Amino acid sequence: MEAATSARMSGNLLFKASKFTEACAVYNEGLDHDPHNSILLCNRAACRSKLGQYEKAIEDCNAALMFQPGYSKARLRRADCNAKLERWEAAIQDYEMLLRERPGDEEVARALFEAQLQLKMLSGEDIKDLKFGSNLVFISSNDRFRHYVEIEDHPYLAKSEGVNSIPAFRVYKNGSRVKEISGNNYELLERSVELYSR
Repeated sequence: MEAATSARMSGNLLFKASKFTEACAVYNEGLDHDPHNSILLCNRAACRSKLGQYEKAIEDCNAALMFQPGYSKARLRRADCNAKLERWEAAIQDYEMLLRERPGDEEVARALFEAQLQLKMLSGEDIKDLKFGSNLVFISSNDRFRHYVEIEDHPYLAKSEGVNSIPAFRVYKNGSRVKEISGNNYELLERSVELYSR
């Protein structure tokens, strides 16, 4: 265990000095002592990504996530590598999961939007009117309740929010989910928006 910790610290110093090949070798040594160390795997993935070895970086991220499924840094790194390889669907899947975990993360939201945009362009869809943040619906007054999102019209939004039943409302304040309302309860929805819009 001590060898893995030492390798991580030495590798991190080399990485910060932009010595990615050397850092990768040091992380390899640490993994020889602790092959299931998710942090070393993710750090080696960072080196491999910097060296343009995206396939190997994805393999490291997959291994890190196998040993530690909730490791968001490995998931983000895998999403970024898939995006660099133009594997938009795989990147979107990881970005959506990350955004569910951290709904206020603008960097992840922007990366998700870019991947969705690239996928739409690849399939020949019209993207000229799309802009970042255009898929988000902000409700700031009772008048906005009359507008709603049809799951059939926006399946990516329903999927990213995990919406299975209609209607379902999620109220966010400052990028964090504060309330979830299932069913057709207009009064509860109205009170929640009044409360959280202050």
